[in-house]
Amino acid sequence: MHRRSFLTRSGLALFALAMGGMTFLTGCSWETDLLNWLPLGIQSINTILSLLAGAGILLGPSILATIGVIQAGLEDLRLAVIEYQATNPPPVGLLAKIDTLLSDLVANIGNVISQLPANNIISLVIGLFELVLSMLEGFLQRATPTSLPKTAVALKRAIVVQGKSVVVFPRTNLSRRKYIRDFNHLLDAGGHSEDDLHESLVQKL
Repeated sequence: MHRRSFLTRSGLALFALAMGGMTFLTGCSWETDLLNWLPLGIQSINTILSLLAGAGILLGPSILATIGVIQAGLEDLRLAVIEYQATNPPPVGLLAKIDTLLSDLVANIGNVISQLPANNIISLVIGLFELVLSMLEGFLQRATPTSLPKTAVALKRAIVVQGKSVVVFPRTNLSRRKYIRDFNHLLDAGGHSEDDLHESLVQKL
């Protein structure tokens, strides 16, 4: 598929996904939704890395280091949310810690996107990263009060995509199944349906 054509299609798809997210909610608590999604978030990063490796793209040390921080951050976030759910009332400062973990993930993913080299598959990779990013921003918006400074900064932060400033809007549809459909839609549009996410391959919490 021509790069411009895919960018147009994936951009329209992301817009539709974001708008769809403005209407539908799961009805679950944010922490339950987040714990349900986190294994998919981890698998999504692994899928993106697999796409890059399959295209023969060698990432620089800085990007690889940041991706390692992202992977560790997702696990730290999972443990923090489990602690938040298990303790009543939650320990003082734990919500701020979750806010910081989410905000750092948003910033680090934006940093990776801005450093990706030009390549035919990069448009797809950016679209997938943006979907992960919008999901994290959605949880950030829903989980933590906007009075927390890191939340306010993260939700107003634009990312640089191939030299252009882009704002990725937070999703309010935090359903795991909807995320799988949206992620796979982008993969299919990019010609990589073999890498589709499947719930059966991801640990259910």
